[in-house]
Amino acid sequence: MSPKYPVTGVTAPGSGAGSEKSEKSHIGRLARRVRDSARHTFHSVQLRQGLSALERTLQAGRQPKVGLLERLVHGWGNEAWGASSLFLGAMLEWLPRTSDSIVECGSGLSTLLLAAAALLVDRPVHSLEHEEKWATLVMRRLPERWKTAVSVRTTPLRSYGEFDWYAFDPAILSVPIGFVVCDGPPASTRGGRYGLAPILGNRFEPGCIIMLDDTQRREERAIVNRWCRELGAAVVQEGGTFTVLRVGTSRRPI
Repeated sequence: MSPKYPVTGVTAPGSGAGSEKSEKSHIGRLARRVRDSARHTFHSVQLRQGLSALERTLQAGRQPKVGLLERLVHGWGNEAWGASSLFLGAMLEWLPRTSDSIVECGSGLSTLLLAAAALLVDRPVHSLEHEEKWATLVMRRLPERWKTAVSVRTTPLRSYGEFDWYAFDPAILSVPIGFVVCDGPPASTRGGRYGLAPILGNRFEPGCIIMLDDTQRREERAIVNRWCRELGAAVVQEGGTFTVLRVGTSRRPI
């Protein structure tokens, strides 16, 4: 029997080019959702396994190898904006050389690694984050057993006259501060990341280590120079895209 609507010639109602395009678009969306879901699951498993491996490594008194850090970066899934494996490795190398409380400006994968390391030596981690949704994501990905070591404080940015920085009462932080990881606020913030020194500088213990990310940028280089003058700090490591400073005992009034 001949079909009612032949393959060539008259087109069946509802089966024209528009309908076919809509169906293909629907299939494309479904395929993307399946692909995105599979990618998310893979990253979640990779992150969870990587964090367990990191915990075992730190408990054994060893530093994680680059391969493990790279797996963690990939599992975190924010490679374009997150801290690099080199930065995270340097962070875990410098942290044991310091004491007292830890402050982080801008949360992320580094928050999880700081929590893992700080928990072993009973040091508090205070992480400042201006985006509530991002802070919630970080806390959701933080293993439950590590949450006692870190507090992620959601705080908006506000004007301090010359610059903008996190709006919070520094008195809530444990003092003295011995280690700082600075990867925030965003570069678009007025004054960039400079506000760390005038707001928290008087709480740094002599010898406090500050790790500033993104120092390949001109603005961050200017901040490094200014911190060196105002905090009596010295550069102790240049990591290409990050710089490590040690706060001195003599400081200019800020």
